Amino acid sequence: MVDLKRGLSEAGTRRGRLPFTFRSMARFDQQETTKFHLDGAPEQSLLVLGYEPSRVQSRLFLADYARAALDLGITPQQFLNDFNPMYRRGEELLGRYVTELPQPAEGHARILLVNNSTLPFTEGRTNPLGVMHRAVIVTPNDAERRIVNSTMLVVGHGEEIDQEQEREFVTTDKISQKVY
Repeated sequence: MVDLKRGLSEAGTRRGRLPFTFRSMARFDQQETTKFHLDGAPEQSLLVLGYEPSRVQSRLFLADYARAALDLGITPQQFLNDFNPMYRRGEELLGRYVTELPQPAEGHARILLVNNSTLPFTEGRTNPLGVMHRAVIVTPNDAERRIVNSTMLVVGHGEEIDQEQEREFVTTDKISQKVY
């Protein structure tokens, strides 16, 4: 995940963009279903989720809330304010914009890059448009673990993670939190 961030930053800077920096890094055991959401970050951000192999059955979904907002004639930020998908009405409005991701083969890890942005659509199509994500835990199991390694990338210089924090993230097997 750290090497992926470096590669993305290098590709972006070659195209005249600012590099990515880490805003946060965490490792947790998630065994609770979530509703569609964005992770807290600036309006232009990229969430990188690394799922370790697990016997805890789960399903992952993405919702194109930016497209839902465009179809309603509002900005993504207004959609979040007016139709928060934590509530039924917002979740129902997202229904036709939802995609379920395929399951990895048993015993395989996966990395998921989620555009976590809240930028509005522009005619020049210059803004990266965000999507929401959701996990459904089919079979929670206290005897097992479902480890998610999570990093938030932001454009430019933000609250950078120092090299020691980065090394700890890469080498640790400690859980930041257990999400139940």
